[in-house]
Amino acid sequence: MFIVNAKDFALTYRFLFICSFISFIYSCSTTSAGNNNSPADYPSWLSGDSAEYPNSLYLTAVGAADTLESAQQRALGNLAKIFEVRIVDQSSTTETIQESRSSNNSSFSRDIYANNTVSTSTDELIEGASISSRWQNPVDFTYYALAVLDRALASNNFRHQMDEIDKKIEESIELSHSAPPLRNFLLRKDAYNLFQERNALNSNYIVIAGSAYPSAYQDYPFIQNIRDAQSNVSISIIDDGNDSISNLDDIITKHLGSVGFIVENNADYRLNMASELDEPYDSQNWYWQEARISVELVKIATQETLGQDILHVRASSTDIRVLSSRLNQEIDKSLEEFLIDFMFNKTNE
Repeated sequence: MFIVNAKDFALTYRFLFICSFISFIYSCSTTSAGNNNSPADYPSWLSGDSAEYPNSLYLTAVGAADTLESAQQRALGNLAKIFEVRIVDQSSTTETIQESRSSNNSSFSRDIYANNTVSTSTDELIEGASISSRWQNPVDFTYYALAVLDRALASNNFRHQMDEIDKKIEESIELSHSAPPLRNFLLRKDAYNLFQERNALNSNYIVIAGSAYPSAYQDYPFIQNIRDAQSNVSISIIDDGNDSISNLDDIITKHLGSVGFIVENNADYRLNMASELDEPYDSQNWYWQEARISVELVKIATQETLGQDILHVRASSTDIRVLSSRLNQEIDKSLEEFLIDFMFNKTNE
């Protein structure tokens, strides 16, 4: 029988415990060291420095996410942000010209209004971009993707688009010279809107190429041309005889005049106008009333309809006694924008 005294047993137990502890610590340290990537293990493009895609030749952007697909989408999205896409650039030009003109014993202050909304999509701006590299961090399993856009390719795309726009501007200007008054005005406005679109592309071209792509129309008097054409468009207003909306003729005359059109009886164009007014109704202790105003622009010489549209207006009040005035206020507030959109965008000659 093998007998171990208590002292020997204690020493043996202590030795085995120490050996086990040291072995455990060593295994943990080696495992941790194996998963702790040094900077040399990361792809160089994560820091924005890539010998394969130098900044002088390429635009690059990195995206990171929990999935590869999301990382790739974010990389392309971050590349697009360089151009500030998805942001609508509203470029408006308003010139006020003090001019009194007698029309039905009314005096108007002519406001030249030219508005253009330029929206550039991501797909258009980063055409030719691609995902060139992918990597997953072995520690936290995050996916990374590199989006790349060749500067030369993108520059060529932008120049081609701007050249095409310049051709359209030239065509609009040439056609306007022999066009009737309203068509002349619309063509000159189109030329200005095209130029605004070209400016938006040129801004993105500067990001790529470092300098602007010159235009033959850089100093062209677009606003002056719009003003001259607009002053030759005279309009008379004819209503349907329905007096349900008080002073509607005066409100429309005021807004057409403030936009810059001549309002007079002996005109080249006629604006036919009709209105409908619903009865007030009660909904959850609020009184509501709705109205519709339809307009039709006609060329008097040929009786040709050049455009039609309907304005829907609604007003509410807890006091039915002021509901009618509230509705008239809404009509007055909405009509100018409605008429601008109608005359500028929804008529054609």
